[in-house]
Amino acid sequence: ARMLWQALCRFGQKLVRRRTLEPGMAETRLARCLSTLDLVALGVGSTLGAGVYVLAGEVAKDKAGPSIVICFLVAALSSMLAGLCYAEFGARVPRSGSAYLYSYVTVGELWAFTTGWNLILSYVIGTASVARAWSSAFDNLIGNHISQTLQGSISLHVPRVLAEYPDFFALGLVLLLTGLLALGASESALVTKVFTVVNLLVLGFVIISGFVKGDLHNWKLTEEDYKLAVAGLNDTSSLGPLGSGGFVPFGFEGILRGAATCFYAFVGFDCIATTGEEAQNPQRSIPTGIVISLFVCFLAYFGISSALTLMMPYYQLQPKSPLPEAFLYTGWAPARYVVAIGSLCALSTSLLGSMFPMPRVIYAMAEDGLLFRDLARIHTSTHTPIVATVVSGIIAAFMAFLFELTDLVDLMSIGTLLAYSLVAICVLILRYQPDREMRNEEDEVELQEEKIPEAEKLTLQGLFCPLNSIPTPLSGQVVYVCSSLLALLLSVLCLVLAQWSIPLLSGDPVWIAVVVLLLMLITGITGVIWRQPQSSAELHFKVPALPFLPLMSIFVNIYLMMQMTAGTWARFGVWMLIVRHVACKLICMCEHPDASEEAIQRQILMNMKTGRGWVNVGNMVLADDFFQSAMTSLEQLYFKLTQRSPTEEHVIMQKTAVERDLLKVLSYQAEAAVAQGDFQRASGCILRCKDMLMRLPHMACYLHVVCYNFGIQTYRQNKYEESSFWLSQSYDIGRTDRNSVEPEMLAKVLRLLATVYLDWDSSEYYDKALNIINLANKEQLHPVGLFLKVKILLMGEITNEELFQAVMEILRFGMSMNFCLNIAKLLMDHERESVGFYFLKIICEHFKSSEDTSKAQLLHIDMLLQRKEELFAKEKIEEIIIALQAIITLEYLLMTQEQHENNVSTKRSSGVMLLSLAAQFALENGQEVVAVKALENLAKLSEDPQQVLTALKCLLRLFLPRVSQMPESENNKRPQYQIFLFDAALLKLPQLFEGEAWPLISKINEAHWFRKTAWNLAVQCEKDPLSMREFFVLSYKLSQFCPSDQVILIAQKTCLLMAAAVDLEQGRKASTALEQTCLLNRALDLICKCRDVWNLLKTTGDFSGDPCETLLLLYEFEARAKLSDPLLDHFLAPMWELPHLESKTFETIAALAMEMPACYPSIALRALKKALFFHRRKESIDVLRYSKCMHSLVNLLVPDGVPNTELCPMEEIWGSFEDALIFISHTEGYPEMEIVWLMIKSWNIGIYLYSRRMYVSTEKWCGLSLRLLDYLGSLKSTYETQVNILYSELVEALDRNKGSAFNEE
Repeated sequence: ARMLWQALCRFGQKLVRRRTLEPGMAETRLARCLSTLDLVALGVGSTLGAGVYVLAGEVAKDKAGPSIVICFLVAALSSMLAGLCYAEFGARVPRSGSAYLYSYVTVGELWAFTTGWNLILSYVIGTASVARAWSSAFDNLIGNHISQTLQGSISLHVPRVLAEYPDFFALGLVLLLTGLLALGASESALVTKVFTVVNLLVLGFVIISGFVKGDLHNWKLTEEDYKLAVAGLNDTSSLGPLGSGGFVPFGFEGILRGAATCFYAFVGFDCIATTGEEAQNPQRSIPTGIVISLFVCFLAYFGISSALTLMMPYYQLQPKSPLPEAFLYTGWAPARYVVAIGSLCALSTSLLGSMFPMPRVIYAMAEDGLLFRDLARIHTSTHTPIVATVVSGIIAAFMAFLFELTDLVDLMSIGTLLAYSLVAICVLILRYQPDREMRNEEDEVELQEEKIPEAEKLTLQGLFCPLNSIPTPLSGQVVYVCSSLLALLLSVLCLVLAQWSIPLLSGDPVWIAVVVLLLMLITGITGVIWRQPQSSAELHFKVPALPFLPLMSIFVNIYLMMQMTAGTWARFGVWMLIVRHVACKLICMCEHPDASEEAIQRQILMNMKTGRGWVNVGNMVLADDFFQSAMTSLEQLYFKLTQRSPTEEHVIMQKTAVERDLLKVLSYQAEAAVAQGDFQRASGCILRCKDMLMRLPHMACYLHVVCYNFGIQTYRQNKYEESSFWLSQSYDIGRTDRNSVEPEMLAKVLRLLATVYLDWDSSEYYDKALNIINLANKEQLHPVGLFLKVKILLMGEITNEELFQAVMEILRFGMSMNFCLNIAKLLMDHERESVGFYFLKIICEHFKSSEDTSKAQLLHIDMLLQRKEELFAKEKIEEIIIALQAIITLEYLLMTQEQHENNVSTKRSSGVMLLSLAAQFALENGQEVVAVKALENLAKLSEDPQQVLTALKCLLRLFLPRVSQMPESENNKRPQYQIFLFDAALLKLPQLFEGEAWPLISKINEAHWFRKTAWNLAVQCEKDPLSMREFFVLSYKLSQFCPSDQVILIAQKTCLLMAAAVDLEQGRKASTALEQTCLLNRALDLICKCRDVWNLLKTTGDFSGDPCETLLLLYEFEARAKLSDPLLDHFLAPMWELPHLESKTFETIAALAMEMPACYPSIALRALKKALFFHRRKESIDVLRYSKCMHSLVNLLVPDGVPNTELCPMEEIWGSFEDALIFISHTEGYPEMEIVWLMIKSWNIGIYLYSRRMYVSTEKWCGLSLRLLDYLGSLKSTYETQVNILYSELVEALDRNKGSAFNEE
């Protein structure tokens, strides 16, 4: 055991061995020529790419609105956390390599190698994607001539792999900049500064222009502004959502979503960290450059987003080109050319920022021996890593030339975020480590293995109250372990927050408990780190507020990584597998043939791990190659060890470790062979391992499990002969080490082996299977073994007496009643019914004092139902129900006798369970009559809400299919029974939600099922409105148990509207005033509830086309009007000013105002006038509808030919007729009969006024009748002569009475 522990310790040390560095600024082969200004320009140029011209519009339009300025502030603060960590490492480790070197110094070689390859991936993809973006932007400026020509002549598009056309422009651009980088760092920095200055000048112009042309009202937009924008656009598809308007239209959630997107806008500053060997004073300039560049980028993003949202309403922004469109909106269209120049400069600096750090990371890895040494070659004149620069540039150019990069961009994000997280963890760890001695021996990096002094001991008090004020190896190791745990816990927390946010927000107690537990663990471990002593080493910059700021950075980075899609993570996993594969190949190629023992051990470890990785993904051919390489390295290492003195204890331990590794590699090779179906090779490897157990007895347990797994794998493939071999070997190996292998495991192997023989050929291997299962039962008596023994016996020709003796042993072994019942069922299934029923009788007697005696009765019922004995089964169930009713009665009578009550309650619960299972068996056997009887009693008698709801669901499912088969006379009875079932569900659902036995999502699903079923029944009750109303109300009540999302709110609104409509219709048909009042009050209550739901629903989206608002208005008006509500005018006051109501709505209000028992002519008059007003405003007027509306108005003003002067003065009545005449004169198609009707109405008014001796008015009204006559068509000849004669007679009469005209008021 001690040797195994030491070997495991050495294995762990190999993974975490770290690089030590010489103190201060070491000599470097690169040229130290970059000033702080150069670093700031490099960081700003890399970070402030073309996204500054695009990102603000995208985030503002759909996620944050004007509050995008807050999003950039939050994102900048989050990025600053990572920037501070990079800044401290730049001051601590002034060397090239960035996050690769930082992780190598702190957490070891394995993580450093992984980080380095991820950085290379990020830089290559970033360079290629920016190059293609530069090419596309330039092509767009010249009219897309490049893309059209290349697509027409060279098309090689393979979706998600190759681009639509080879991008020669991007290829040339990358190669050109590669040449620039090869000239020297100072030349590259000069070009970067020029482009960055131009970019910043353009951004300054945009910001100042935005503030000059902007309008603060665009930060306070309302719904009215949005409606005006909609009305002013022909195509509203380009409009974004309004949200709630104002400065923060999408709420706090919108700010967070926008900040998550804006975070990526600050990626790129880490390129400064790769200049450690080229900066003139890296320990000062790197921290300064990172902080200043992030601050400048924040000011730029903040200014651009402010100017953009001030110039143009956020919902009208164009995500692809927001700034040019904004200048066009404000009338400064030529400014878009300035924006185009700025975007090309931004793309240029971003491209240089991606290409500059890439060769420096490759150079650092090659110098450490983790890549080819030739990649670390430095040009003697330019002092640049010339080979790394050229190779990386060619690879990036090739990617930009051919490949589709859309799906790979997210990989770049994961690599960057992973690097940020690692740097934060490294800062956290390194600050608490003791100051290690750093030596430099002939420019060779020394790899050391740290050991904790044995004198130091870890105690619980020492975790929170350390004795030393300076870091010790023990305190450093504590922080190392705690930081690893924190990284793991934060990953789990971020995964929960990102993937299960809906249950958390809905208050699911399970997920809330998980989050609280994780936060408590994180807080406790953070407290342990906080209490440890920090290093007092002097640095030019340190991250403040340790350990909290690095932990915040880690949390932000991991949370953003968890937002990535599953496809992105799958591609990242494939990339990591390729990295490991390449790592092994590189180690094999880069190591010297006469490698050290440590180097060989590293080869062995990497080959074994990579081979295992290929086995896990199913590539056995590649796995075999790596295992063979591991075998070769093991032989080489063993040979080196044998050259030493065999008496050295250390050598003996190392030989043992080599033999252990050899055994593992052989087992891996066997696993690969089994997967490939090569039984001979696999068995040879395992037998060789078995021979090695004499020297490695502690590996017996491991090999035993390996053989058992092989046995399971081959058994599932129906390879019974091979499976029996592996299981036999597993048992033989396990017997040799009974200290490590428990009897339970040996019995498990034997039971599987017996099953293999039974499935292979039960007749040929019957005796062997029986002997093996007997041996298994001796190793461990287990119900599975006893059951398998009975199953084997049933396969043979055994008599009933012998079989009965075998099953009776089960009772003597004290097995549970459930197990005994399963044995009885097994006997009956194998047509041993006599033994089965007799054994069932013995079970009942044996367990007569048990609470579960009813299960035996239930099995009896099940057997009867399976044999189609429905009558006997029904009688058995009725006996149970009668007994249960008696128990309930007895329970009531014995309430004061506590002991008896407990007994009776126990029997009652057993009976309820029996009813449940009886119903289940009846349903499975198609016995509906029995099932309905059992379910009805179960729903009535059970106290478990979940059980009751399940019974009600079954009853509804049973009853619904018979609906269509019922005669029409019985259909009226049907809904009452169903309504009764839903009412019962409503009573039980609150009890279900109060309990904690079920998860919240399951409770909500139950409510959803009943809600949807009630809805469907309501829809089917089209011919029965009363039942339809009841079902809609039930559906609404049931929906209140569901989360109030948009779907539920729409369903609630519809249910309440339909139910209110039915109540109003029934109110119109009511035979008595009392009945009508009750129905109208009920409808009014539903309308009020529906209005609350509607107001809540409007906050979830755009429902401008939904007629709900109008329907609610009409329904409420009708109910209040017929109830003679004294506040009716107060209710209608705001309605007259609503802009979205249509003329048809006002016509309906007018009709309802005059419908008995309501009578509100003044309201009807105002509504009709509003309707006519809206008719006239339309571009294409519906003449027929206008004429009908005018008819209603005239009828209201002049009922029975007599003007209603109490409602309206004569001047207004005359005005209405004048309006009608004007409309008729300017419009074609006015109905001729309506003109005739108006003519007769005006004539009759004139006659009425004549009778009142009002002669002047008489002449006016009769003259109006003659004017209307002129607009008649085919009917004019019919009425013209008669009207003219009447008018002549009237004029003569008026002349005779001319003197009386002065009496008219």
